[in-house]
Amino acid sequence: MCPPGDERTMESCRGGSRMGRGWQPGQRRAVVKTQLKATDFGKLLTVKQAAERLGVSWWTVGRWCRQRRFRSVKLGARRLVPEAELARLLAANVCEATAADELKMV
Repeated sequence: MCPPGDERTMESCRGGSRMGRGWQPGQRRAVVKTQLKATDFGKLLTVKQAAERLGVSWWTVGRWCRQRRFRSVKLGARRLVPEAELARLLAANVCEATAADELKMV
């Protein structure tokens, strides 16, 4: 902590920011807020419903939400996943089978 009566900012009392990163005295942070409507997301699914559709556990879907692999909506303690995000996730992870892969299935 700064000694009482010291006119320096708290940041400079702690030694300043390392390597020029972080907040600087007199600098303002830009806050960007977007206005979203419920219709922007389409149908919302619970984490358990999304897990059933993807064939994974609800722990996995929760982890993917925290890792921001797809968009989700947090309402209080509940997390909801837009149905469109599941479709986007599946489309992004589709791989085409080759002739060699098809022979291995037979």
